[in-house]
Amino acid sequence: MIPERSRVAVLKTLIDACIKQEFSATPIISAITKSYDCTSAELIFKTLHLTPADLTPPPKPEGPSGKPKRDPFQLHGSLFAQSILSLPIDIASPLVESILAQSQDTLVALCKNSQASHVIQKLLNSPAATVPNRRRLLNALKGRFVELSLDTVASHIVDACWDSPMNYRQSIAEALLHAEPQMRESYSGRAVWRNWSMDKFKTRKQQWFQLAKEEAAAAAAPDGKPIERKKTAIELARERHAAQKKMGFATGANSNSGNKRSAVAATDMEEVDGKKKRRMV
Repeated sequence: MIPERSRVAVLKTLIDACIKQEFSATPIISAITKSYDCTSAELIFKTLHLTPADLTPPPKPEGPSGKPKRDPFQLHGSLFAQSILSLPIDIASPLVESILAQSQDTLVALCKNSQASHVIQKLLNSPAATVPNRRRLLNALKGRFVELSLDTVASHIVDACWDSPMNYRQSIAEALLHAEPQMRESYSGRAVWRNWSMDKFKTRKQQWFQLAKEEAAAAAAPDGKPIERKKTAIELARERHAAQKKMGFATGANSNSGNKRSAVAATDMEEVDGKKKRRMV
């Protein structure tokens, strides 16, 4: 009999091969779903080899302690689930529906789990991340984004939520802004604050919205080529000033009188009827 870990590894290899060769993995997913013989909500736990008890973090031991050992079954289960979510949505839907069927507390606990969190991130950035599914997930996590940001593991979920519809992105940013003291006191919170450009959202909100729109437009650009960002008025003015200064026509405190005199005295030679003529600039 094939050990469970080896069986999961073989199934993952089969799914990866189907993706690479563009074969339908529907029979494999159907067989896997039937073999687990569980409800839709239980499928994610069966796939990850998790139990509800695993989502409750153990009490921190007193004194120095190393990192907790990873369960190899849960690690392989996480990689297996991520491969499933790389399939087209119509094939990966059983696992997607299982994740979205969880209560908010269970979903938050999955986000904080070191193995399950990678599956949630994959759901946000995969073929299964259709607009309706993304909105369902964001709605399920509503009101908990600050809590997730303050968690070392779950903070990566908040980073992955950046590529969301603008109304959801703004709602998350406002929640983070209201918790600024907590965010700045936490290492992971500061990382999320920086990745979300929250200083810009706080003081230059118009630029924050422009940045978000430009990134969304670049992601949607054909052939993956980014769209050139439109320069602001102040950037154009600085470029003009730099060009004038380079040619010796800078004004104000940055002007250079010697450069200005040399520019006025500059001459240019041009050919007229086979003879050189001096032309004052």
